[in-house]
Amino acid sequence: MTLEESYRILGLKPGAKEKDRHRAYREMRDKLNAKQSNAPTPGLENKYREALGQIDEAIECVESSIDAKELPIFGGEVPEGEPVVADSDTDEVPLVAEATSEDVKDLDSSEGKSRRLLYIAGGVFVFVCLLLGVWKWQGISAEQERVRLVAEAEAARASEAARLAEETRRERAELKEKLRVELDVERASLKALLDMISDQIEKTEIRLNDLKGAERVAASDGTAAEQSLARYRRETYESFVKWLGKYMEKSPAKQRLGSAEEFSEKGEFKDALAAIGGEKLDEAVIRSEIAKEERIRYEVPVAKFVAKRDYARVLKLSKLATVQRDFEEAIEQISKFEKNDHVGVQAKAEMKRTRALKAKDVYEQAREAADLGELVLARSLLDSLDEDQEIGERTEFQTALNEQLNSEYALEQAVAEAERALASNDFEKARDQLKYLAEDKYVGNRVEKDLARIDELEEIWNRKANHISAAERPMPIVAPPEDVIPDQPPKLLSKVEPAYPDQLRRNQVSGYVELILTVEIDGTATGIEVLSSSRREFEEPAINAVKKWKFRPGRKNGTLLPAKVRQKITFNP
Repeated sequence: MTLEESYRILGLKPGAKEKDRHRAYREMRDKLNAKQSNAPTPGLENKYREALGQIDEAIECVESSIDAKELPIFGGEVPEGEPVVADSDTDEVPLVAEATSEDVKDLDSSEGKSRRLLYIAGGVFVFVCLLLGVWKWQGISAEQERVRLVAEAEAARASEAARLAEETRRERAELKEKLRVELDVERASLKALLDMISDQIEKTEIRLNDLKGAERVAASDGTAAEQSLARYRRETYESFVKWLGKYMEKSPAKQRLGSAEEFSEKGEFKDALAAIGGEKLDEAVIRSEIAKEERIRYEVPVAKFVAKRDYARVLKLSKLATVQRDFEEAIEQISKFEKNDHVGVQAKAEMKRTRALKAKDVYEQAREAADLGELVLARSLLDSLDEDQEIGERTEFQTALNEQLNSEYALEQAVAEAERALASNDFEKARDQLKYLAEDKYVGNRVEKDLARIDELEEIWNRKANHISAAERPMPIVAPPEDVIPDQPPKLLSKVEPAYPDQLRRNQVSGYVELILTVEIDGTATGIEVLSSSRREFEEPAINAVKKWKFRPGRKNGTLLPAKVRQKITFNP
């Protein structure tokens, strides 16, 4: 470290006095010690420690470069005749001054010898003192150089510490500004959410005022029902408005913004950002929460209130129609609320109960008709129930009545056909009309009796027929066109079963259809007509099935010819 650098580090001018040097050194050292003790980071602490070393080195350098004249041992001028100290850079040091002529004359005398010895001793003394002075001066110079170097090191460390401190200050300022800008962005986002909630609150307050106005109008001019609805609307919406106000106060956006403002006022932007941080608040989610709460607190209760009120009114009308046995009207009234979210369950239960009452009433009417022998009326009543798919499961009594009426109706139709067959003495056909009912648990006994009666009639007819000539006997049942009788009648080769009507199959309804048809020479059936049937629902399936049948055509003397035949198709579930 040079002398100029040492003075510059100590903040002194070259040649400053000793007290000024020491005062400047102490002041700088005290300041650096204080900064080192309060250094915020280990790096700065090291920098201040290096600056202290620099000022120590600087003071040593300055002190070691002090002019020798300032030291007491070298002070003043050397008197004439005294020994002179040689320059420190030379190797020869004169011990005594040049002797005078008189002194030389006295050398041989004893006094001259003494004086000579005195001069030698003085020269030795001066030489020794000179050596001691040089040694001390070298020590002082070394100490001064050490102090200078220490001062320079401390100054360099102080300069570096100052540079680092300035750089740290600048970085902190930049970081602080960056955090402040980021905080402003986040804060603006939260304020936008709060403004959105505030707008929602303003809209709800406007709507609440409208509902209050509607309530006042209903109170003055409306009916009791209108007044009740207007009051309920206002009360439920007030509940939603209060909830929205509390939601605003307790919203995460407001709480985070409040915490951020507290830290921001203190300049603690990092803590302010941490207070705002966390899960990002989504405006769409907040709007959805508000809309959901409005639906729960206002729309759903009001809709439920209106639905219950209207359903109660319709239920009275439905019960009145039920009392009047107008079940269709009763069901139609209730069916309006079948799919309602609030009273749909009650409406379905009431419809089920009304249908059960309808079924019970119809079965009672059918039973009365059956007891009076009006089987057709009884059947038509039961058919009306079959068409209603919502009646549900029949009771055991209803099922039994339905089966009995089916059997009675089938027997009635079979007896009529059998009587027509007996009128033409076709006993086999008459039996065919009845025998499929022989095992029926309701009419089986009567059928057995009717079949026994047919056997008796056939036996009587046969006895009478023996006394009638062949020319007077009746024509065969098979009657081909143009009165040509085939000697080989048609024969069924393959058939397709008719489709059983679903409703009749579910209700276990049996029956028959008797057809007349023409078997063509190609084995197909044409000209199909219904002669009789137990139910009209069986006729179309029977005709469609016979159209697909395949016959072996009739023959006359080996020649194919069309022939008419009768065919009976039975339906048994």
